[in-house]
This record gives sequence, structure tokens and C-alpha cells, in this order.
Amino acid sequence: MKNDISQYSKELFEDGFTHIKSLLDDSQIELVASAIDSNIQNPSPFAKTMKSPEGGVFFMDYNNWRKLPLIEKICKLPKIVELVTSLTNSRNCWLFHDNILVKNELAPPTPAHQDRPYYIFKGDLNLSVWITVDDVANDSSLIFYKGSHKTNKIYTPKSFVNGLDLSENKISFEVITSQTLENFEKTDFNMKPGDAIVFFNKTIHSAHPHLSKQPRRALAIRYLLDGASLTKFYSAATPPYDKMGVKIIEDGSVPENIFPLLKN
Repeated sequence: MKNDISQYSKELFEDGFTHIKSLLDDSQIELVASAIDSNIQNPSPFAKTMKSPEGGVFFMDYNNWRKLPLIEKICKLPKIVELVTSLTNSRNCWLFHDNILVKNELAPPTPAHQDRPYYIFKGDLNLSVWITVDDVANDSSLIFYKGSHKTNKIYTPKSFVNGLDLSENKISFEVITSQTLENFEKTDFNMKPGDAIVFFNKTIHSAHPHLSKQPRRALAIRYLLDGASLTKFYSAATPPYDKMGVKIIEDGSVPENIFPLLKN
């Protein structure tokens, strides 16, 4: 891994994402699988179950690390924290939140979107680590749009339920159109259990409908890094920290009583 960091970092900054193979060992894969099962059995009020017309199911939940010790343990794994700070050359790393995403056979596709406009934080290095505990074929994987993080545009967030635009704060965002996506090369992945995709919050991505009979179980961990600060430029905050007591001050520093500092 250490020998590959420079190449992974180059890909991350150039493309907006990088595929890390064999990030986790067998015991850690089992830990993530157990954490996902724990979340499914104990969903939060944020949990959503989306269905396709064909009957496929997409389960999504987030921000459970405080109540589910297994999720907290994974989010704070030194191996993962060291990875994201090494890739970005960031001195600091804060935990933002966790996200469980499980697709069963015939689950619906995920619309093209950026993560950034859903979040109350801005910062060029803020990113996610998306970890699978199952085999994921190209035709069921995430799709990333190379270089889309470099445009400095913030796009209207999408509803994962119906794909419609979300703009509750009446903020003027750009709109992702088919022409927008044609400007970028698409990449999907053939992934093995324990693989991860690391990607910036500004990178446009989507996902294929899930065709496999085997579920696609994943944990995405969202981290804040150097340059992170609060912003009012968001819509449909996910998680809705603006309704959970966080005072949103433009350019405000990361409140560490809520978002723990994992490394400095």
C-alpha cells in the first residue's frame, strides 16, 4: 500500500476518485459486514428504503456511528484515517458521518450527483471512502465522471427516491444535464470484498441499477480534511445537522464536539 500511495494520490487529484484494492483484510471485511447488518437491524430515523418498479430494494441509512459501536470502530480505523491523510497530504482529519448503502437485485440506479451540495461543509479535500464487502461487477457498480471535481461548479442535489432536483434553500445551483455528463469520461469498477473507492465531495458520480442476485453491501465514510469549514451554500442537508443544533456560520471552523478530530 505504501508504495502505491503516490499513484493513488495522483489519480485522486487528477480524476477526482481512485480505486484502492484490498484496503481491508478478511477480519476487517467481516467487521464491516457485521456493522452493516447491525444497522439494518437497528435503523435510524433517517433510514430510507427505495424500490424500483421491478421490485428491487435500495436501503440507505446514515449517521449511526454514535449509537452503533461497530460502525464507530470502522470509521476510526487508523488504517483508513492514515490512508485519507496520506492521499491528500492533510494534517487534520475529522469524522463527518457514516453511510450504509445496500442494493438488492433489481434495485434502482442512483442519479448523477455531487455530495458537496448536501453537506454543511465546504473544502477541496473533503472526501468519502466507499467500501464494499461483496463482489461488485462493472454493470452494478458506482460510476464516476473523470475530472468533474475541477469545474468549481456546485450542482443541484438530487432525490435518490425519484431523481428530482432538491432545492429547499432556494440557492442557485448549476443543473446536471446529459450534456453536462458528456463532458467527462465515465468510469465504473469491478470490485472485490475489501476494496474501496476514495472520491472528493465535488466529484460527480452515479450508480448502475443492481443486476446481481447477490446484494451489494457498502459502507461509505465521510471525512473532513484540511481547509474544511462550515457553509450556508447547501440544500437538503444530509445529515440534517442544520436541524440538529449545529449553528451554521459561513467559513466557521469544524465543531469538534460533534465531528471528532481523528488526527492532527
